[in-house]
Amino acid sequence: DSDNINRSVSVKDNEKELHNKIADLEEERGEHLDKIDELKEELKAKEKSS
Repeated sequence: DSDNINRSVSVKDNEKELHNKIADLEEERGEHLDKIDELKEELKAKEKSS
């Protein structure tokens, strides 16, 4: 029985870890999207001026 308890605890840990990873990555994605938008704007400006 103690095996089952340990297993369920580790599953919960893994779930929590996955949630944290996803949250971190989504945060990073947001930053990347901001950077991408910035670079696209920069490119548009350069294309206009050339």
